[in-house]
Amino acid sequence: MKNAQQLLEELNTLDEHVSIEAKTASDVGKSIMETVCAFANEPRLGGGYLLLGVSAVSNSFWPMYEPVGVPNPDQLQQDLATQCTQQCSMYRFDLNYPLNESAKKLLS
Repeated sequence: MKNAQQLLEELNTLDEHVSIEAKTASDVGKSIMETVCAFANEPRLGGGYLLLGVSAVSNSFWPMYEPVGVPNPDQLQQDLATQCTQQCSMYRFDLNYPLNESAKKLLS
């Protein structure tokens, strides 16, 4: 399993990735759950990584992402697990401990 720093580096190297989705995510909304469902229903992909607390860098020649952090990572983790439990009949929820980069917490 990759950690948040590895995912961010890979995303910045490749820009788009079939198994990594980056979101600013201050809460678990429709967009995050759509991504979870897409990962769960994609044949032969084996799931994916959801990297929360990052944003696209504006005015960058090459698409880049930077940490912006999530306001309450513990609550966000709990809300995501609850939503997955309620909306999915089966799920696997592997959680990497938040990356603390310059006091900005990311979840992957």
